[in-house]
Order: sequence, then C-alpha cells, then structure tokens
Amino acid sequence: METGKLSKVCWGITNACNSKCLYCRNDYEVKSNNLADDIIVLNNLLELGVRELDLSGGDPLMLPIKHITKLLEITKSHGIKTTITTNGKLLVQETLSMLKGLVDYISLSVSSFNDNINSVMGCAERNNNFLNSRIDMVNNAGIPLRINTIVTKPNINSLHDTGVKLIDKSIIEWAHLQYTNQGNNYNDLFKVSDIEFIIKSTDVERTFPHLNVTRRTKKQLENDYFLVSPNGWLRIAQDGKYKRQVNLKTVDVKNYL
Repeated sequence: METGKLSKVCWGITNACNSKCLYCRNDYEVKSNNLADDIIVLNNLLELGVRELDLSGGDPLMLPIKHITKLLEITKSHGIKTTITTNGKLLVQETLSMLKGLVDYISLSVSSFNDNINSVMGCAERNNNFLNSRIDMVNNAGIPLRINTIVTKPNINSLHDTGVKLIDKSIIEWAHLQYTNQGNNYNDLFKVSDIEFIIKSTDVERTFPHLNVTRRTKKQLENDYFLVSPNGWLRIAQDGKYKRQVNLKTVDVKNYL
C-alpha cells in the first residue's frame, strides 16, 4: 500500500453506544482500545498519509473526553481535518468547550425531525425537541456542524421537511447515505432502491441550493471504503465485503508500505 492512499478514513473508535437504532450496523459488542493503543493506531494512520479522519462508532463520546481530546491534539498538530460523528446524547456544553479548537466538525446523526418516523427507526429518544436543542448547542459553541442522514424507506419522503428545518437552523453541510443491508431482520423495513435514493436526494439538493448536499450510494459505501475498527484493524470494503488488511496496533507500518 502506498503512503497517501488512505487520505480519508473512518475510524469506528468504539462500539459502545447509548442508542439502539434499528438501521445501524453497530454490533453493540463493546470494543475499544486504551488510549495508548489508540495513539499507536493514530500514529500509524499518519504514517499511511491520512488527511481527513472521521471518529465514529458506536459513539466516540462514550469514551472518556480526555481520551478523545488527546487524539485530537495529535491530529490538530499534524493538520488533519477531523470530524466527530455522534448521536448527540453526550453533547453537553462542557464537552463542546473541550472540543472547540481541536475538532473541525461535529457530524450529528439525524434521521428525521418527525417523531413518528424516529420511533419507527428505533431512535424515538432523539425527537424533534432533542435535535433542536443539540443543533442550537453546537452552533452556539461555534463548532462547525454537519448533518448526517441514513436514508431509509421510513424517512425518504421526509427529506424535504428535514431540509426546511436545516435551512431554518442555518445548517450548510448535509450528507445523505443510502441504507445498506445490515444482515439483520430489518432490511425489508429500511432498504431503498438506488434509483429511489438518487432521485430523492438529487431533488432535495435542487430544492435547497444553499445546502451543500453530498450523497453516497450503497455501492459507494461498500466499495473502496477505508475503515478502522475499534480493535485497530484497517479494513477496505470491496464488493460489499470488508477485507481485513492489517492491525494498526501491532504492525510496523513502515515495513507495510
């Protein structure tokens, strides 16, 4: 593997999560490293040329905040653009004050502002009032905010209403991710076809030109995707399957390049 190939990486730094969203791929078997191991993983990612890093999970804020800020201090010192993807439950003012200046973006997972839809998707606790409060809190903290939406059968027709809300909240960045089969009993409930996803996402993008809408289809999510698992394995998605490449806790990356 050539250095620089892993310019963008998603690091599922822990499987720990305080939500049980039915559409999520998280296996909920808690796995995470200690801080020393995570520093080794991060330093190896730097050796491999990472330039953009998304800390996800689970929910990364389930880890001690000093664990996260120490990693962010390292990424900041190397000029790495870093995002924390979270369900927002642990976003409190004290946490945001510790993250400010270290993280480039908070990416908040939003299925819908419709409470009935959120209930169907298994995230009823992240209701309209909750989402409004978290968006306001991040905006008031002065940390750039992105919204991340897994597009599913229950919420695809509410994307327009979500867009109206995001405009009202002065959100600029909105990612649409097509639901992928999680290998559970909910696939028929949540799956949307490629054409449905592309047409609806494109229509929303045209309707809200002030929103920077990015979209990733199921195929894009399942191919050429670099993921680091909570136990340090670097995996590349190809043909819908993850291939284990190397454990970044134990390998000498310089010999691996």
